[in-house]
Amino acid sequence: MNMSRYTCSINVNGIQTLSYTQMSMTDTENLFCRPVHREVHPGDSEMMSEELLIQPNPPSGLTGCGIISIDYHVQLMVRPVGCSPFYIKQRIVIGTVPLKSVVEKYTMEYPDALSTTPTAKEF
Repeated sequence: MNMSRYTCSINVNGIQTLSYTQMSMTDTENLFCRPVHREVHPGDSEMMSEELLIQPNPPSGLTGCGIISIDYHVQLMVRPVGCSPFYIKQRIVIGTVPLKSVVEKYTMEYPDALSTTPTAKEF
């Protein structure tokens, strides 16, 4: 609930952070999903319930890789009009094995597309 007298702009971004172990390379940050933007007017509230669509990415925590480290975060930025923004950043993990519920959902929609995809139970 926006209890202020100002309209607040809200942005949700998915951020991929690449950290290189070589001294000549600098850390980089990239967006890994389409940002979500909203405005919340005084006295109003906003609930974001849509899914963030994530493009294919390498998984978090590349085990055994000493060259690069990849981390993912979801960042919420709230910017009241005329004030400095504040950020809430939460780390997330992106893996390589699909959840059984996701496989079942897409198997029903596309019966032949995922017929050879293993699930977490099969490992």
